[in-house]
Amino acid sequence: MDLKKLSWLGMLFFIIGLSFSQVVMADGFPDIKNHWAEESIEVWLARGYVNGYPDGHFRPDDFITQAEFCALFNRVFGFKVGADYPGKDVPEGKWYTAEMKRAIAAGYLSSDGKLDPQGIITRKQVAISLGRVLSLSAVPRDHYSQFKDLGEIDLAAAMAINTVLDKKYMGGQLGNCFYPEQGITRAELLAVLDRVAGKLYDRPGVYGTPYDKLVIEGNVLINTRNVTLRNVAINGDLNIAPGIGDGSVTLINVTVRGETKFGGGAIINDCTLGQVVVTSPYKHKIRLLAQGTTVIGLTKVRVPVILEEANLVGQGFSEVTFNVARGSELDLRGNFKRIVLEGVDVKLNLGCGKIDYLSLPLAAQGVRVDLAEAVDLKKVEVVCRATFTGWGNINQAFVYARGVNFELFPEKVTVAPGITALVCGRVVSGTYTGEVRRDVWPYFKSNYPQIWQVGSSGFTLSCKTNTACQAYYVVCEAGDDSPLASQIIKGLDAFGRRLPVEYRGVINLEANQEKSVRIGSLESDLCYNVFIVLKKQGVNMEPVVYKQKVTTRRK
Repeated sequence: MDLKKLSWLGMLFFIIGLSFSQVVMADGFPDIKNHWAEESIEVWLARGYVNGYPDGHFRPDDFITQAEFCALFNRVFGFKVGADYPGKDVPEGKWYTAEMKRAIAAGYLSSDGKLDPQGIITRKQVAISLGRVLSLSAVPRDHYSQFKDLGEIDLAAAMAINTVLDKKYMGGQLGNCFYPEQGITRAELLAVLDRVAGKLYDRPGVYGTPYDKLVIEGNVLINTRNVTLRNVAINGDLNIAPGIGDGSVTLINVTVRGETKFGGGAIINDCTLGQVVVTSPYKHKIRLLAQGTTVIGLTKVRVPVILEEANLVGQGFSEVTFNVARGSELDLRGNFKRIVLEGVDVKLNLGCGKIDYLSLPLAAQGVRVDLAEAVDLKKVEVVCRATFTGWGNINQAFVYARGVNFELFPEKVTVAPGITALVCGRVVSGTYTGEVRRDVWPYFKSNYPQIWQVGSSGFTLSCKTNTACQAYYVVCEAGDDSPLASQIIKGLDAFGRRLPVEYRGVINLEANQEKSVRIGSLESDLCYNVFIVLKKQGVNMEPVVYKQKVTTRRK
């Protein structure tokens, strides 16, 4: 058997093991006795993630290849989806082909055509992979400058190494060196993963205690769906791995002092979480449901999500920041104190509840915000192109950029000097006061105007508005041109011809009171357009033309 085949078999034994090596493991491996990483190695042996070799040895000080690293990483974090990668550096038909493609799909290895599956993975590459998988944020403290061999590495690698040093997932070696280009041994990698994972839950089930709270000093990693964790205090980080996919886990009375990272969905009941990060390399939308007395700190969202609150007596989601990819869709249902959204062409659906403050900075170009009728948005500041739609309520809107369009009426709009905004079809120009109040403008309430009781010769038109005003209307055949607002008020068609009295009229409306008029003398089985204009005395703006379509019945 040649060396390549022996190397290939060695990889398989280390990562997945073969049945007869279990006999060896029962008696222990002589080369890990009194080894500095003996405890970590035994933990991963017991979990079944690694194994020894047919010769009865574990070889803890052998270097890890990229392929071995990916196979182990994928199992620990539950990465199961592979990328469509045609690169020649990952040949088809090898034992590691699927593992390398999963690593590329997960984003912790670069698809730059320079992968070397059977080559040694370096300590620098491990640090970068950890930073990507765990979404580690940059830290202000400088840890890497204490190592004399880190001065020449690139910025991205330096930041990654700095974060894993800060977390104490990796450390230096003799002589104040990190050895970034040196390989990492099997023992070293398992020790790193032991610190990262801490307590691992990798099988569906209910964990924790029925009554008293279980205290876990380190991290917790959940890498499979249908896990319930109850009555647990975690003094480290809680990592819900992306391997959960579009499934979910349940947290009941869980307290996390460190960060909580969601790569999959979760039901969060009576929990206290500090900072939360929601991220995944996959395209599925992650759903987080907060219930009971749950209190959640700052939530950083980097992928499409559904954030929902139900039966909540605690604070729930308080402050949420979004930094998501172009075209992402986000759904919020609940009460939120502060939302900051960054992302291009993002759609934000506000389904119900109250939002105290929404910020759309310059990095949120092309955002579309849809407010359901049960939404109350107290204050929004817009510094980018944005569109607001729906039937919800906006108390205050502050506009500091061009290209802002409100298809619903805010109660008060303040437009900065030199800026214009479109509010329900009206152009509002910024001045030094720049303030326009909704109670000045007449507009239709939700689901109005209504056309009903349609017969062969007419129909009923019902209107309800926010304030006292006049609703001028004209009825034209569907093929005719649309008249201007000024023509509708005078009862004229698009050609300036005065319409018959039964084809025009005015309804005097009171605030929030429905009023109807019967329109008749129409031809049967014919399509008509009804054009309506709301006008209020003292409002010197060009009114919006509302258009409704109706077809009379056959006789």
